[in-house]
Amino acid sequence: MLRGIAEYAMSGRRQAATATVLLGLIPILGILSATLVALITLRKGFREGFLLLLWALLPALLQAQAGDFSAIFLATAALLLAYILRKTESWQLILVALTTLAGLTQLSLVWQESYIDQAVSTLDLLIPAGNFADPAITNRILLEELLHYYGAYHGIAFLVILSWARHWQASLYHPGGFQREFHALRIDPKLGLLLGVGIVLGLSEMEPLNQWLPLFAVAPLTAALGFCHWLAHRTGKFVLVLTYLALFFMSPVLVSLSFVDSALDLRNRWKLDSKH
Repeated sequence: MLRGIAEYAMSGRRQAATATVLLGLIPILGILSATLVALITLRKGFREGFLLLLWALLPALLQAQAGDFSAIFLATAALLLAYILRKTESWQLILVALTTLAGLTQLSLVWQESYIDQAVSTLDLLIPAGNFADPAITNRILLEELLHYYGAYHGIAFLVILSWARHWQASLYHPGGFQREFHALRIDPKLGLLLGVGIVLGLSEMEPLNQWLPLFAVAPLTAALGFCHWLAHRTGKFVLVLTYLALFFMSPVLVSLSFVDSALDLRNRWKLDSKH
């Protein structure tokens, strides 16, 4: 079904616009609207992607009227990241751009007061005041803690959108292309150094870096997943079981692995014959 959506969108400008608007009107499928923007940009270039972005912004602006700008962020980031990938073919550069865009998204909370107030009101309905064991904790304090993940959440969404679009492009025109790119994904040592310093300072409770730790972890975790998928392709799928258990229960292990790979380039050091 999802491949059918991609094929339909690629069949013409009108079809792409129709699919993008309709998917954008359904909140649970809104991410597919941004994915189509990325797919068209990857395949047909910035101009066609920008025209489709204008259509994607129609339902996104309706959500913005209610105080939620996420759909605008997702569609815009989809265009920018897809264009960068189309021009450079560099996933290392994508990780830099993605981290930057996610950081800007985190900063956007400064002028999203109506969104924060609306979220607090929703929490007040779900969790009535006085339900916390500690009376000093309020729904606004709880929300502020959750919003530390706002940029990271969007960074992950940006990555999912671009990866999904690249997968569609590869399946339609270059079978196996996305797998090769994902398996080769590795953090540039300079970016690894910057993120590593940010994480260390954040762990030392330096303000405001301690609030940005989830954002700093997005790129290393992504690169670690690429490395582990490469390793599993050559040694066995059990590696993936361990990888995703670590992702949910011991994510710092994967972050550390990513930094080690960034510094040492483990793929070139480990000469493994593919079993597949």
